[in-house]
Amino acid sequence: MATSDSEFLTAFVDQYRAVHRAIREEIQHLDERALGWAPCEGANSIAVLVTHLLGNEMESMRTVAGVDSDRDRAKEFLPQEASSGQLLALVDRAEKVLDELAPRIGSEQLSANHVRPSALDRTPRSGTHVLMHSLAHAREHLGQLLLTRQLGASSG
Repeated sequence: MATSDSEFLTAFVDQYRAVHRAIREEIQHLDERALGWAPCEGANSIAVLVTHLLGNEMESMRTVAGVDSDRDRAKEFLPQEASSGQLLALVDRAEKVLDELAPRIGSEQLSANHVRPSALDRTPRSGTHVLMHSLAHAREHLGQLLLTRQLGASSG
């Protein structure tokens, strides 16, 4: 049985909302020190992981929906001080992008080829591929966030 484009998009949005819930649960009680801590040189802090994960999500949604993106990927990796409130506001912004753009994405956008403006790999991919890659990317970074929080808690 084939999955319809609307079923795919509903599942995609549901999975991203689960990522957003997990981020909220993990960061809502963390202070700026915990959010800015990185386990070693070259590793990313929770603040960087959240900013980058959501930047990729919003850019992917905008690209597939045919909307310009304001993402500055390089800036996402700069050391930053961020409060849980600032990061939670960014999660809220990503939720609004999902709410606004998901209804605009249909069969045509899912089957058309796209290249995200800040993509490292410039190979055109279908909208379905772009969105699935974004979700897989988010899950990978959510795992990093969880491990970073655990390491930070155990480091004192």
